[in-house]
Amino acid sequence: MIDDFYRKIETEYEIEGHSLNFFSDLGDLSESDRVLVGYEFLALNNFEAEAFKKRIVDDKDRIITYFQQRITITKNIHLLAKYYYLLLYISKNNSFAPKVIEHYQQVLSYYLAIYNQDFHTLHFSNVLGVLISICMRCKTNEDNIKNQINSYLTDPTLSSKIKTFILENIRDCKLFKGKELAVYPKQCIELARVEDNGNIKERLLNLAIVFSRKTTNTELFKVANDLLGDFEYDNLYPDDETNMAISHLNENTYKKIVNYYKVAGEKKKQAKAIKDLEENKKNHQYIKIQSKVLRKDAEQTNKLITEYLESLLGNTPEGLVHTLCFDNGSLLFPPYSKIQECVKEGMKQTTYHQFFESKFVDINGNISSIPHETVGEHQFFHIWAQNNTFPFIITLLGRAIQEKKMSYSAVRRYLQKTAFGIQLETARGNKMLSYNWFSLVDIGIKEFFKQFTAFINKKNVDWRFTIDFLALKFEAILREIVQNTGGEVTKVRDNGDTELKLLDDLLASPILKGIFNEDDIFLFKHTFTKVWWNIRNDVAHGLCKPFDYTLSKAILVLLCILRLNKITAYMANNQQY
Repeated sequence: MIDDFYRKIETEYEIEGHSLNFFSDLGDLSESDRVLVGYEFLALNNFEAEAFKKRIVDDKDRIITYFQQRITITKNIHLLAKYYYLLLYISKNNSFAPKVIEHYQQVLSYYLAIYNQDFHTLHFSNVLGVLISICMRCKTNEDNIKNQINSYLTDPTLSSKIKTFILENIRDCKLFKGKELAVYPKQCIELARVEDNGNIKERLLNLAIVFSRKTTNTELFKVANDLLGDFEYDNLYPDDETNMAISHLNENTYKKIVNYYKVAGEKKKQAKAIKDLEENKKNHQYIKIQSKVLRKDAEQTNKLITEYLESLLGNTPEGLVHTLCFDNGSLLFPPYSKIQECVKEGMKQTTYHQFFESKFVDINGNISSIPHETVGEHQFFHIWAQNNTFPFIITLLGRAIQEKKMSYSAVRRYLQKTAFGIQLETARGNKMLSYNWFSLVDIGIKEFFKQFTAFINKKNVDWRFTIDFLALKFEAILREIVQNTGGEVTKVRDNGDTELKLLDDLLASPILKGIFNEDDIFLFKHTFTKVWWNIRNDVAHGLCKPFDYTLSKAILVLLCILRLNKITAYMANNQQY
């Protein structure tokens, strides 16, 4: 029976085939034959996996002896490649490396000869990736492999498709360095220009961007982005009034086009794309959900809100700033406990969450899985804030500014008398320099009031500086709050390296529960993390476009900064202030 097994793998085994098929229905085998078949199973599968480590350690010498004998018998290049690779891995003897590389090159040539089928192209790519990895790991035959790769890329008989797979392998490794990469941006662009397959064309242009970045070739970087902008026009769907999804899908495409042309410096094309984007918005359709509020109830509610607004405006400037710093409820934010209650009740009345995952798509098109409850909570908060909180705050701030009860100067005077005004020290070289938290945010707050004043006077506004500046300062101050109150701001990786905790980790710090309530933490997460607006990440990575900077985001960022002043009460209660 084992002879039948050997004949079968000799004639049929391929590296990229389904090896498990060879180990089913083997019938009766002697105990010694089962051991040998087990060695073959080890060789023809991922022998570097954790599951095989103990077996390799226990049987190392027997495995080596067995495969040293097998390589003298088999003629199958796929088996020889795997056997030599296993011997290299187990023995740690690099003398096997040339043979591993030789037979993997033969396998590569085999798949190249039959690459006309789609899956063979993938097989070729996978083998090439392993071959490159072995060369780099063993520091051998690197020049030989590089020459082989370049001969493929310059071969006019090979398709753009297989060259794309080759270039993607180069992109993902460090085999080629520095000047060796200089030819690839142009090569990718030339291949893309004549390619009819949309998928391959897009991949080549993205490769051109990667290689041009690595080689600091700004000219070809712009060319690739320009061509990607042109390419995306082909991905637009024809207008269809019967399909409300079309215009929304096209909007995402238009945004990509605008960005590509912007990066490419193609101002005329960018202007046209922006015009097309705006025109496309006219085709948007939405599902309307109606709710009815009795006029009498609405009038009564508005009356109460107006009365409450007037009572707040009766405060001193200091009192108004204090409200912005300390009191969510006074600003008509819904309490987190109420949000949870409403979402739980809503989920009882629906079943969709039992069958579907909740996905959140950020402004860059990245998708992340988020629990249904979390999505529901932040969606509830968002809708409530848009309909109630923001209109109220905008009216409150507008009236307060007009009545000279709110200004940058008022905020500055108040904050400098709190923890934001405490002098701190930090080292710069051999010097200790003083600063306070207000000095970290002062010009961002000043810009907010400048733009808000323009807003209430119906002038043009620009929230970019306010949001960009304050969003990053929020994380900086929060980190110092955690650190100064005994929390941890550093995390240790498995390899012993250390790094600063990111915002999500900081917000999870247990120490913060003694400073901020659950309403505050929810507001911080809603504003700055990926569960909703993710403003800190989008700003830090340059993902925001001019139209992403809105008044509501500016208000959220400012309120979060001011809310950090709750550290003052904590310090006072703990006799630190």
